[in-house]
Amino acid sequence: MAFIQLEGELTWTRVVNPAEFEGKKSWTTCITLDPVGVNTVMELKAEGVKNVLKKNDKNQWYVKFSRPVEIKKGDKVVKVLSAPAVTGPDGNPLDGLTIGNGTKGIVTLDVYTHPMKGGGQAKAARLESIKVTELVKYGA
Repeated sequence: MAFIQLEGELTWTRVVNPAEFEGKKSWTTCITLDPVGVNTVMELKAEGVKNVLKKNDKNQWYVKFSRPVEIKKGDKVVKVLSAPAVTGPDGNPLDGLTIGNGTKGIVTLDVYTHPMKGGGQAKAARLESIKVTELVKYGA
């Protein structure tokens, strides 16, 4: 495992009530990246990480990262993961429900290798934590 950090503007952050897609629950956030962050994600992609860089309506690059609620092998749950840690600028815990679109922060990712079905190895990046540097309150 290796940890990397990306800094940028957060949108669609779900770190208290997980998002559900195709029957899988996960905590998620999207982060708009500066050129350094784009290069970091491109390097991860070159190593096999599958997260997709997209452009928003302001023509800025962003990427979505997630953390599953549980890890399964077949139908069996082998590990339950806690929500990503969320802290404020002072390092104290922050209620993730307060994070609104436009919040600035630092996202920490756990970059790891895992076995693939049918053999081989793949690389992935999992949302580990978020440090909010400038909070835009949800609903404000």
